[in-house]
Amino acid sequence: MKNNEIADEFDQFAEILEFQGKEKDLFRIRSYRRGAQILRNLPEAIDKISFKELIKISGIGEGLAHKIIEYTEKGKIYEFEDEYKKIPPGIFELMKIPTLGPKRMKLLYDSLNITDPAELKTAIEKGEVQKLPTFGEKSAQKLLWGLEIYSGITERVPRGAVYGLAYRILNKMQAQKFVKKAEIAGSFRRGADTVHDLDFLATGDAEKIIEFFCSLEDVAEVMSRGTTKVSVLLKNNLPADLRVVSEDIWGSGLQHFTGSKNHNVHIRSRAKKMGLKISEWGVFKRDKVIAGKTEEEVYKAVGLPWFPPEIREDSGEFQKAKENKLPKLIEEKDIKGDLHLHSVFSDGNSTIEEIAKKAIKRKYEYIAITDHSQALAYIANGLDEKRLIEQKKEIERVQKLYPQIKIFWGTECDILKDGSLDFPDKILKNFDFVIASIHSGLYGDQTKRTMKALQNPYINVLGHPTGRRFGYREEVPADYSKIFKECVIRNIALEINSTFDRLDLRSELAREAVYDYGAKIIINTDSHVAEKMDDIHFGVTVARRAWLEKKHVINTLSLKQFEKFIKKN
Repeated sequence: MKNNEIADEFDQFAEILEFQGKEKDLFRIRSYRRGAQILRNLPEAIDKISFKELIKISGIGEGLAHKIIEYTEKGKIYEFEDEYKKIPPGIFELMKIPTLGPKRMKLLYDSLNITDPAELKTAIEKGEVQKLPTFGEKSAQKLLWGLEIYSGITERVPRGAVYGLAYRILNKMQAQKFVKKAEIAGSFRRGADTVHDLDFLATGDAEKIIEFFCSLEDVAEVMSRGTTKVSVLLKNNLPADLRVVSEDIWGSGLQHFTGSKNHNVHIRSRAKKMGLKISEWGVFKRDKVIAGKTEEEVYKAVGLPWFPPEIREDSGEFQKAKENKLPKLIEEKDIKGDLHLHSVFSDGNSTIEEIAKKAIKRKYEYIAITDHSQALAYIANGLDEKRLIEQKKEIERVQKLYPQIKIFWGTECDILKDGSLDFPDKILKNFDFVIASIHSGLYGDQTKRTMKALQNPYINVLGHPTGRRFGYREEVPADYSKIFKECVIRNIALEINSTFDRLDLRSELAREAVYDYGAKIIINTDSHVAEKMDDIHFGVTVARRAWLEKKHVINTLSLKQFEKFIKKN
């Protein structure tokens, strides 16, 4: 939690410096942005790292280290607070509009005295923004699109953002002698992209369990408390509920509180036709409980198989069960390699050797180092031709040290605004593996741009295809059916990006791509630090929600099979 808090502070302060027009502070601005990225990628909690350990982290100098310590000890950075006092409060809200950068924000402020999103919308509607230098009708529409995204931000949070918190609470509960069983239920258990609360279920000594739950250090406030149920507000402002049930109805409670609502309604309707009643209290025939101890027992009582939580959405699972055609969902153990990894050569924080060692630890057969291309030189330290040669030599050196894993020389090559790729073909043809991704200009329909890029014969993967980022940017508009068809024709895999604030492709689109068009999927982490390779489970969860099996995902292939696939291009 602290890592992200401080990262947000660094990013915000960098934007303030840009808003103030302090071009001379370019180095500081880049330093804060780099520091924010490092903090978000660190596997360790920042408040557990000493000053001496902090300054050893590449990209964290003494200046940033002092500010990190100051925030962990005092909850604020006084230098930042002094600067914030000079800024109209509404400017901080304007910063949340994804299509508005600090420089244009300053122009709007200086020219029209716009200090908040409402004033910006009014100025656009009056045509005042369109008259400003470098703006115009197209820019105004882009801002309106950004305002729509800003207005649509909800209180739901990415599941990955609370994953560690949820399991920390669960593990503490399971460690108590008075707890016989404990589990996370709700949309979190179903693997939903975002959640608005956490649901816990437990069985054991109800009084002690309730007391223990309320005393957890992650709990900020107890909202309501009963003998078998308690609702609290966690310190990150996320609501959490705990229900304690008896052991003989553990299964029915877990099934009921996992949901989804539509899935449960379908089951209740089915039970009613069979002369049964089903609820969190068990499966009843008249007044007698006939099932409830396990989920399997509950489903069997109404003539159904056990459904993996990820597909309990009433989106076809009952029909497939009737046909005995439920998919054998992909599992994390099926993944043989991670093909979207960033090293210190671009904006990553791990060396190629550290990445290789982590991959070996995960028992992978292969990986690809895919640092950014030259278009992202300013933002992500993208590589030019000279540095590509240095990177390739380092990959070759590490490959000799670790022959037990295949290291592909790859790139995440930007798709430019006109649909061309950031590297010419004479460079692209030398790579073992090419991911093509859009990182800028993510507004308006992207079909034409993407389709042009897909014509390039050297592309293996379309990276994070819709460009979404939770709470920041929605999916870009595009004719995805057209894009999926082209990827099939060109033998280009579609990525499920495991970064928890992306999860792109989302499950609905991934299912459509595979089952309607026959596309192939690749699940990658887009890791910028070696330890983040463990986040592959987020992408696998998306794939499971998409009903994907091992055969649909190319990085479940053996090394020999994978090499054959990528050479088809």
